[in-house]
Amino acid sequence: MVSEEQMKRNIFSLAEQNSKYLSTEYNVLIKDLDSNDYDLVTGFRNLIRDTWKLSINLEMKRVEQFLNSEKYMNIYEVSEREVDEKIENGELAANDKESEIEQVLRSKLKTFYKSRITYDSLWEDGKKFKYAALNIGGAGICRFGPFCICFKKEYIDRLKMLAFVKMDSLKHYDHGESNDFNVFIRDLAAKGDVSLLAALKHQQDIISSDGDGWHFIVCNNEDFIEAVTVEELLISAVESVRVTKDQYWEALEFKLGSFDEEIAFDRNLRASSVLDIIDTLREKKITVEFVDEG
Repeated sequence: MVSEEQMKRNIFSLAEQNSKYLSTEYNVLIKDLDSNDYDLVTGFRNLIRDTWKLSINLEMKRVEQFLNSEKYMNIYEVSEREVDEKIENGELAANDKESEIEQVLRSKLKTFYKSRITYDSLWEDGKKFKYAALNIGGAGICRFGPFCICFKKEYIDRLKMLAFVKMDSLKHYDHGESNDFNVFIRDLAAKGDVSLLAALKHQQDIISSDGDGWHFIVCNNEDFIEAVTVEELLISAVESVRVTKDQYWEALEFKLGSFDEEIAFDRNLRASSVLDIIDTLREKKITVEFVDEG
């Protein structure tokens, strides 16, 4: 009998199988472009191919967990770690572990709980998925967190299981039984084809931009190309951490005391934590970059 897990699809194999489709569609796209638009689209594609990185935006607590554990943990691993600590501290009975993990996941994912669980359950090793974003510069997806963790290209190049999805998988795809995989797989790319996927996705933006702001087109608060892997993302693989200039200057103002004393204590604590994390990153010889959000 075939198990439920064996019936699940492998997102990395599907991404590899989509290579010919992406190449054909890209060649169709550039075939009829005038010379100026051709130069823009091919220049964009070449920029992606030569400079792309993976980035993950994290809130302060998640950055601290990453620094302490020396590896990035996905939402399932973080939740299980927190529950295990409760059990070790005598705050929770061991036989309540699974139900408590579910409650922690619900608390963390909030309105995205159902869609996240449903989507991940569609895939082989879905609970091992680590999500990131394609990034060619900038502060990443700041709504996910103020710290944009960027991984070394040479490390990412060695990952054997890495796939890209055209858009945020939670917002743009049907996760119910009617999910049309024949449509979905056309929005997948292996790492060798991600430049094709990006050029096809952003063709109109590229042409209208005249070469400006391409990093923001690729990855911003509203739109990004999602990356997924099941392999380890280690602290030793981090190339740099980007923080917005506004976030940094706000933190410095609090430290220097140039703020309204009536401002909530939580904001002061947050500012102090931002600076503490920056100091820890520097102690670990990780480059900190201060960038504009846009």
